[in-house]
Amino acid sequence: VDADYMYYHPATDISFIDVLQTSNAGIYGAIGGNGVIAVYSKSRAARYPEEGRKGMIDFIYPGYSLRREFYSPKYDIVNEKQVKPDYRRTLFWEPTLTTNDQGNIRFSFYTSDESARYRIEVEGMAYNGIPVEKEYYFSVE
Repeated sequence: VDADYMYYHPATDISFIDVLQTSNAGIYGAIGGNGVIAVYSKSRAARYPEEGRKGMIDFIYPGYSLRREFYSPKYDIVNEKQVKPDYRRTLFWEPTLTTNDQGNIRFSFYTSDESARYRIEVEGMAYNGIPVEKEYYFSVE
């Protein structure tokens, strides 16, 4: 199936997923030349009992992990221990930002001590389910 089918396929209907490397994907012909990800739905998997899946490794993937707090220094609080230069590569991470009614959002963060051109990468999901992304650049001297 194409990617659109899997995009709209309910995850609750998936029984198991099998990843076939290039050599094992030969049964799919030329379309399996780079490997195959086989997704079995619960209704289809019911026809194949567990003992009929010889040579397959079963495991339960834990899924999404809980959100961890992203470290961001508090430079607005005077702290004499903050004498080391700040060379963090990721400066800001906030997975739960929400726009206002006009589609705008305001946030702030501290840059690192390195003079460089920085990239802001924004990714999200619109209310209608369409993914959105945008890149912005700024320089610090």
